Amino acid sequence: NKDIEEIPDPLPIRFIRFLLSVYLCHNCGKKFVAKHEACPKRGRFGITFLALVIFLKIFMRGVMRKVPVFLQTQNGISISAATVNNILEMVAASAESEFDAIKAEIRKCDRLFVDETSFSVLGKNWWIWIFHSGDKILVVIRKSRGSEVLKEILGENWKGFINCDGWGAYGRLIHAILQRCWAHLLREAKDCATTTAGRHLNIRLTAMFHEARNFIAEKHTAVERQAKAVKMEKELVHLCNYYSKYPDLEKLCGYISNGGSDWFTAIRYEGIELTNNTAERGLREEVVMRNIMGALRSEKVQKYEILCSLFSTWQLNKQDCMANLKRILSAKLCLG
Repeated sequence: NKDIEEIPDPLPIRFIRFLLSVYLCHNCGKKFVAKHEACPKRGRFGITFLALVIFLKIFMRGVMRKVPVFLQTQNGISISAATVNNILEMVAASAESEFDAIKAEIRKCDRLFVDETSFSVLGKNWWIWIFHSGDKILVVIRKSRGSEVLKEILGENWKGFINCDGWGAYGRLIHAILQRCWAHLLREAKDCATTTAGRHLNIRLTAMFHEARNFIAEKHTAVERQAKAVKMEKELVHLCNYYSKYPDLEKLCGYISNGGSDWFTAIRYEGIELTNNTAERGLREEVVMRNIMGALRSEKVQKYEILCSLFSTWQLNKQDCMANLKRILSAKLCLG
């Protein structure tokens, strides 16, 4: 049947053995080993195999104990889960300078999408953070969900725009201008639309969102933007004052009121988005990895920060992840 796709046979692994000449100085007794640009300085694995292990673990979100099973079944290569972990640490150490470069670029940006979600480490609740600049993604894993993480990554005096949810830590960056996420708000409103008043509020908020989105899609002067923002803020305050008398909507109205003018930053300033969907999409890969792994078994999380940041950034820019890995490993690990 021509409609049935044929599954190709697995590609065979090509093993390369490097025969390096060793020269002994008869005067001082020192040994000199010949160089080969593709031969790693230490270990028994080549660049292609190291990159394959990282690809399986990070890109394919493989579980530590199952990567060796896959390699044994598919390619007849026997390694242990401990070896996989050692490879992760070695490759991450080789890529640390590129990770630091991403962190430096993130700190210099003046428009960021930031989000965080829980991540289990040794059974304890940690947090995985994402800082998304549009063309760079920085992933960090911390014990805290507090503002100290923001100050550590961005600096206490960081100035710029942040798209975020309603978490209070973002307000501690006193020089940052926040845009609260309307996607979060509309999800909350939809959950409350189980009563007549809830449905009416949901309809009003949805209409306001579309009005704001249509407004920012067009060119406006700074004066027009400011006037529109003030008008919509007053409308939102009026809605909260009216619907907060309903007990089932009191919490939602409090959530809206706490956002204040941060709901309409995108109207005041050109080029700002109304939602934080960019950060949520960027965090999706890490959330899937978390759900598959269940938890990290060590507090040595930096290797995951480095490799997830690099893979996320490469994928965002549609770059060849395997080629980039080989480039880094060849530069850092090989004799050449």
